[in-house]
Amino acid sequence: MSLLSFLLSRQVVPMLVSRSFRLAPLMVGMAGLLLSLESRAYTDDLGVMTTTSNTQTEVRGNYRTTNGAEGTFKLVRNEQQGYAGSTYTVGQGLQVQNNSSYKNQPGNVKDRFSYTLTLMPEGDSKYHNHSIVITQTAASRGGNSELARQTLSYVPFDNQEAIAKVSANPDVPLHYNSMGDYFMGSADQCGTAWRIGRRRVAYCDFVANGSVSTPQLRADSPDAKQPYFYSFANFEHGYYTTKSKVTLKTSASEMGKNSTIRFIDDAYTSRKFTWRSGGQYYGFIPKDSDGKISRDNLFKSNRDPYSYPALNVGAIIPSDNSYVSYAVLNEASRYYINVDNAQSVTLVYEGIMKGASTDSIGYNEKMGETANEWLAFGIRSTPRDVHVISGKVFNDANKNGTSDEKEVGYADAKVKLVDCTTNTIISGTTEQTMTDDGDYEFVVPAETLSGKSNVCVVETNASESVHDTTPNKIMVKLASGAGIHKYPNNNFGDTNEALLKLTKTQAVVKGCQIGDADLPKQTYSENPLNTDSNDPNRIIQPNVDCVAYKIMATNTSQIDLENVIIKDPLKPGVGATLQLKLKPAPTLCVGTSEPDANGKCDSDLMNTNSTAYAKVHAGSGGEIQTESFTLPAGQIAVMYFYATYKEN
Repeated sequence: MSLLSFLLSRQVVPMLVSRSFRLAPLMVGMAGLLLSLESRAYTDDLGVMTTTSNTQTEVRGNYRTTNGAEGTFKLVRNEQQGYAGSTYTVGQGLQVQNNSSYKNQPGNVKDRFSYTLTLMPEGDSKYHNHSIVITQTAASRGGNSELARQTLSYVPFDNQEAIAKVSANPDVPLHYNSMGDYFMGSADQCGTAWRIGRRRVAYCDFVANGSVSTPQLRADSPDAKQPYFYSFANFEHGYYTTKSKVTLKTSASEMGKNSTIRFIDDAYTSRKFTWRSGGQYYGFIPKDSDGKISRDNLFKSNRDPYSYPALNVGAIIPSDNSYVSYAVLNEASRYYINVDNAQSVTLVYEGIMKGASTDSIGYNEKMGETANEWLAFGIRSTPRDVHVISGKVFNDANKNGTSDEKEVGYADAKVKLVDCTTNTIISGTTEQTMTDDGDYEFVVPAETLSGKSNVCVVETNASESVHDTTPNKIMVKLASGAGIHKYPNNNFGDTNEALLKLTKTQAVVKGCQIGDADLPKQTYSENPLNTDSNDPNRIIQPNVDCVAYKIMATNTSQIDLENVIIKDPLKPGVGATLQLKLKPAPTLCVGTSEPDANGKCDSDLMNTNSTAYAKVHAGSGGEIQTESFTLPAGQIAVMYFYATYKEN
C-alpha cells in the first residue's frame, strides 16, 4: 500500500471513547460543510449526486442513477436541535452528518432533526420509476447511530402511488456503547443458596453480552417502555470474588461487557448501586426514593426489557408513520428503505433513549442525547414501458389548423384518452382540464394498453362559443415492444371566431328577363339596391325589375364543417315584397374556388344528389333554405336564387 493510500484509509479517526465517533475537525470557509469522500465499500446503487449550491439549511444539485435517469434534487433541513450544524457529503448518494454538540441542549429536550429530499427528473427520466433510498450512511466508516425513532412521510409523483418498503435489514452487531446492558444483557438466575462464610446470601446473576447481532430496523409501538442506557462496567458495588467475600470493585475491566456478574442482597452489603466514581457519569437506571439504584429495581427492569420487533424485508412503512432504529456502527449498518414513486420524502429523527455514555458530568441522564448522527439518501430508477401521448390545445388565431410559434394555449378546454370504439376513458387516466399553456400529457403503462393497436384523444371545447379549427378526436397508432414510446404534437386548434364566413351580393335583372342558366352570369355587388322612388338615380324599378342573389359561404378552418345550412328569410324592407321564383331554379355548388362564368363548381350539389338542396318555404315573401350539407376545409359553397321585387 502506498503512503497516500494508507493515509486515505485512515482519514476517519475516533474522537470519543464512548458512544459515538466523529470526523477530525475540518475548517472550511463556507456555511454548510460539503465533502466528497470515497464511499463505504458495501454501499451499492445509491446513484451519483453532485451539488450546485450548499448552505447549512439547503443543498441543491444533480443526480444520475445507475439506469441513466437524470435530474435535479433539493435537500432542505427543516429543523435541528441538539447538534452543531450539518456536514453534507456527496458522491455515492447524499450523506448528512448532524454534528456533535453536547452543551447546547437544555433540560430533557430530545436531540432531533428533520430533512426533506425532493426530486425533479428531467427529460425522459420522468418516465422512469424513481425510488428514494434511505440508509444510515453512504461515506463515513467511523461513528455510529443511536437508538432513535424515525418518522417517514412521502409525496408521490403525479398520477402514481408511492410506497415505502424495507429492502434490506440483515442481522448486524449492535453498538454496545450506545445500546448498553438494558438491551444486550439479561438476568440469568436468582437464588438464596450462595454462601459467604456460614451465611446464606440472596443473589442474582446477570449475563452481560456486548456482541449481539440483530436487525437494525424495528417496528415502533405505542406500548413501548422507556428505553434507557446503562453498562454494568460503569457502576460500582455488587461484584464478587471467589474467596467467599464481597469486594467492592470499580474497575471496568473487572465488570466487563462480556461476563457473568453476580449481585448479592442489598441488605448484606448495606449498599445500593451508585454511579462509578471519579467524576464520570454513564447511563441511567430508574432510582428509588433515596436516590439510589436497588438490585431489585435493576433486575425488575431488565428481566422484561421492551425489545422492539424487527421489521422484515418487504415490510411496508405507510406515510406519516414511524419506526425505530437501533444503534449500530456506520461500518456495520446495512439497512435500506426504498420509497418507490416518491417525488419527495421527509424524515424526522429523534433520540429516544434516556441516559448516555458521554463523559460530560450532568449529561448521563439526558433524554435522547446523541453525539454525531448520520443519515443518507440515494436515488434508484427503473425505466418504464410506457406510452406517452401529448399535445396542446391552442388558440388558432389564423385558423390554419397548425400550432404556430406565437399561438398561445387555450385554457379550460378538456382532453381525455379513450378507446376509439367505445369512447370509454382508458383505465388509470382522467380527463385533464387545460391551464393557460394548453399542454396535456397522458403517461400510460404498456400493460394497460396491451392488446390495443390504437387509442384516441378527444377534446371538449371550453365553451359553446369556441369553435374547432382541427378535428376534436385524434387517433393515435400505438407502437409495439418495450421501452418509452412517445407520441407528441397531438394538437387541437380552437378559436372564438366564426369558422364560416358569409357574404351576400345581389344584381338587378331588368324587366325580369333571365334565362335558366343566367343566374351565375349576373354582375353581383355588395352595394345596396336603390329603391327610393323619389331618387332620380334609382337602380331598380318596383313591379318591373327582379333581383338575383348570390350567397357565398367560406369554410375558413382546417376541418370539414358538417350539417351546414344556408338560410335567407327574404326580407326586403318596409313597403316592399320579395317573392322567390323557381325559374330559374335555385342552385348550390361547392368547390375550392368560386364558380366559373357558367356557375360551375367542383361539386354541383343540386345535380349530383337525389335531395333538392334548395327548397322554398311558403309564407309572406317566402324564404329559401338549403338542406344540411358538408363543407370541406377551406372550400366555398355558393347558392344562387331569384326573386321578384314589388312595392306594396
